[in-house]
Amino acid sequence: MAKPRFAGAFVLDRRSHQSPITKISEVVHGKAALDEGRVRPPAYVTIQSWSLMKTCLIAFSIFAALTGTVHADAIAARQAAMKRISQQLRVLSPFAKGDLDYDAAAVMSALQTLDAEVKAYDVEVLFPAGSETGNTKVSQKIWTDRPGFQAAVDKFSGDVASAVAANPHDVAALTPLVAAIGSNCGSCHGAWRN
Repeated sequence: MAKPRFAGAFVLDRRSHQSPITKISEVVHGKAALDEGRVRPPAYVTIQSWSLMKTCLIAFSIFAALTGTVHADAIAARQAAMKRISQQLRVLSPFAKGDLDYDAAAVMSALQTLDAEVKAYDVEVLFPAGSETGNTKVSQKIWTDRPGFQAAVDKFSGDVASAVAANPHDVAALTPLVAAIGSNCGSCHGAWRN
């Protein structure tokens, strides 16, 4: 007869296919009580059902974590994109106001960077369904009026592309372009942000 070994609260016999609950009952009540039918271990708890429950719990936890992560990632990505856009506008604004001596190379660099950021602004990726809650200030209208929101993003993109194409060489040429770009920011934040 194989010698039973002790593993935690269970006495395990390698040749036995009994559940740990049965083994505990044998230890607590004695094998004779089980054999005579005076004591029955609960049949509803077995290693297989515990394994299934643990597997389901782990799968659900992973799904919940990934779903939350996807939405949190989308929120973080769109906030980061807005910060990068804002940084370029902070570069352009002092030139447009005449607060800094005009530097055509710096202006063009900021416009081109802004253009690349706006072209990379993918509404479907940055605003997936379910990402309207959480650490965000976006309006629910983005999801209820997607074509309207996409039109606002397209207008902004078009105005930035026009500014790049204009290649402004002085404050007089830059000021109306930055004003048009800035009006997009104001109208979009007014309509699509809480």
